[in-house]
Formats: sequence, structure tokens, C-alpha cells
Amino acid sequence: MKIFFLMYWMTFIAGYLTWRSYNNYYRRSVLRHQYAERHRRQLTQSRRGKVRLFQ
Repeated sequence: MKIFFLMYWMTFIAGYLTWRSYNNYYRRSVLRHQYAERHRRQLTQSRRGKVRLFQ
């Protein structure tokens, strides 16, 4: 019985760790994408940025 309890907790902890790492990676990639989009939009709005963007 103790072995089944240990296996249950190991699967729970492993799942939590994988979910947390996936969540961190997803949030980081989404934030980086949003920041890139905002930065590109700001560059295209200004004339000097547009020249720098299309060089």
C-alpha cells in the first residue's frame, strides 16, 4: 500500500513540475511575441523607425 501511495505522489509531483515548466515557457513566449509586435508597431508609426525598419 505504501508503494502505491508513493507512486501516486511521484506522478502528482512530476505532473505539477512539467505543467509549471510548460506554463512558464508559454507565458514567456507569449509575452515576447506581444512585446515584439508592440515594438514593431511603434517603429512603423514613426517615419524614422519606418526607414530603419525597411533598410
